Amino acid sequence: MATLGNGNVILAYSYQRIASASMWCSYYREWTGSSFNSEVEFLYGTASETSSASDTKVIPMSTNDFVLVYMRDNYYGKYRYFSGSLGTEKEFYYNADNYCYSVSAAPISSWQFVAVVSYYNYVSPTDDELWIAFHYCDTDGPIGGLETFDSVEDSAMDEIINISAASLANEDFVVTYKKEVNMGADEEGWYMFYDKSLAQKNTHKFSDGPNNICLTSLTNGNFVITYENSLNEGLYNVYDDTGSILYSNSVFDDNNPGELFTMRIDNYIVISYLDFMSDGYFQVKTENHGVHFERTSLNEVTLYNNTTETLELYISAVQ
Repeated sequence: MATLGNGNVILAYSYQRIASASMWCSYYREWTGSSFNSEVEFLYGTASETSSASDTKVIPMSTNDFVLVYMRDNYYGKYRYFSGSLGTEKEFYYNADNYCYSVSAAPISSWQFVAVVSYYNYVSPTDDELWIAFHYCDTDGPIGGLETFDSVEDSAMDEIINISAASLANEDFVVTYKKEVNMGADEEGWYMFYDKSLAQKNTHKFSDGPNNICLTSLTNGNFVITYENSLNEGLYNVYDDTGSILYSNSVFDDNNPGELFTMRIDNYIVISYLDFMSDGYFQVKTENHGVHFERTSLNEVTLYNNTTETLELYISAVQ
């Protein structure tokens, strides 16, 4: 799900259309401010090719355009570009020997984007190499790219999953992902910075044991990573465009959440999640949410400043 420049929201999803034939189909719908338009099919499973799109990401481009990036059959990275109408399916990655883990993309202009895919490179029955590939793409297909070997871990039981990508105001883009090592016994959350030429500028581990990692860029040039840590706490970290953390807030505390999701609508950040009872919640924050009020008792309101800025504060109270 993502918000377009015109304020509309695109929601992509898959479901089993014909249970007896195991045919899965994938669709998107557009929210236009008051209701969803009719669903549009962008991938149809047949009797011989039953898989639907998985790990689908909606990438906003220009005001009305967007890209649907997804995996298929766990060996393909594909996309469809909407510009006035939905374009044909394009393939930016395929290797019959290399299993894909996750895909995403980030726009680098009004009509081009960088598609990202993580996969393993088979070496032996007990040894694989983890790779992350970047491909420049436009409406006509992939137009070149770069493959980066992740040499930190290279066990056959390691995975790079939950990839997200976002463009920043300075034209760099950032990639977040979850790395599972030692047969999933250890989990790490990482982010990486790249410029438009695909030169890596910075990389950093931001958490151990994260789940539900979400990445959102802000209009002021910063970006936000939300995730659930190993203690089942939801955290909301804000970074500047160099990767330095500005502040961290708690979204929820120890309630075994699920389906954490973050998106930006204009200058607001919307965070949604499920609690342990499968009840749905959401929070709305502004980009300058480092300063906020919180009611702490019946007759007391506390002002929190999670930034490094000095405040000049004027308060007027009416009883």
